[in-house]
Amino acid sequence: MFHTKYDGFDDPFPDGRVFPGPLVIGCFSVDGTGTLTFDNTKMRYLKLPNAHEQVNYDLNEGYIDITKEPDEKKDNIDYVLRWLNQQREGRVEHGYESASPGQCISVNKLKDVFVCRRKFLETLISTPFEEQQGWKLSVIVHNDTIYMCQIGGETVPVPNSSVELWRKSCFWGWKLRQFITADDRGGNPVPTRPCNPLEEFDTVNKLEIQNHTLVYSSEIAAFDDEKQKYVSMKTCKKPTDVRQDKNFTRFKLQQWWAYCQLGGVSGVHVGYRDDNGIVTSLKYMSINDLLRYRRRWKDNICYHFLDGFLTWMKAVIKKSRPGTKVHLFEYFPGDKKKNYEDSIIRYSPQLNDEFNFLPSWFTEE
Repeated sequence: MFHTKYDGFDDPFPDGRVFPGPLVIGCFSVDGTGTLTFDNTKMRYLKLPNAHEQVNYDLNEGYIDITKEPDEKKDNIDYVLRWLNQQREGRVEHGYESASPGQCISVNKLKDVFVCRRKFLETLISTPFEEQQGWKLSVIVHNDTIYMCQIGGETVPVPNSSVELWRKSCFWGWKLRQFITADDRGGNPVPTRPCNPLEEFDTVNKLEIQNHTLVYSSEIAAFDDEKQKYVSMKTCKKPTDVRQDKNFTRFKLQQWWAYCQLGGVSGVHVGYRDDNGIVTSLKYMSINDLLRYRRRWKDNICYHFLDGFLTWMKAVIKKSRPGTKVHLFEYFPGDKKKNYEDSIIRYSPQLNDEFNFLPSWFTEE
């Protein structure tokens, strides 16, 4: 087992460095029908209102429940696998503006490389501070590459919260994008467009953590053409008392930081809303702002935890019993009465295909 509350995770960064940013090595787009193309056609562009303009965005228009992932994305990493297939076949164009041929990774050089989605990495590096929700991770080693996929990793309501308000708030975050982004550089926002959960633009990122290399897809909200940086949009209620401020700086900022840090995103445009989904003010928080105002979480702990867990994962896989097809890792939050010091990650080898997520079209090529 792996203990998540190890004191050594609070060591300084190696050689006085900071948490490394990812390198963009590719991208892909998914349209409303689920069709994947290896380009940036679905990248959206930031279009903020004038500084003096009073905003009044109703985020309820066109509301649908988007808390469950579409079947095309649930419990799989197919999009990044298809990108890797294109790399293998030499059909990915490297003219993408944030990457050059020298930055791309060869599928023939993926030994001991971890491949996954950013969504799980966000969950993983947040584990030392997660005291409520566990997670389950399926891992498969294929041709010396380590593929990781979270099983049943759908977003769940915060305990004791209103489920209906939670569902709406998930949609409101997506809806805010429509008010302040456009389809192209010269376009304008179209907030009346229906929501299509299939549409997305992703970068493919490469991240080095000590002796580990990770390659993962990262969904991107928008591109700030003026600053030439990726940005995100989030909605929340503005904290109005000490308790709300503590929760905001302890939980929200940590989640937003993980999203930005792993995605190579410069910051978050926050839409402050009421309980009815009406946004009346916008504020930009850079990734440095998220670190500056944090409470009870540290980026160095996230870094050392990730390094330690990946090192342990490689070790237990190497020692696994013959015939193991899938390696299953599960996080169990500890007992509040023990200050969660007994929080652990357990490993269990699987001799069957119950948690297999690699499709035959990928493994048989």
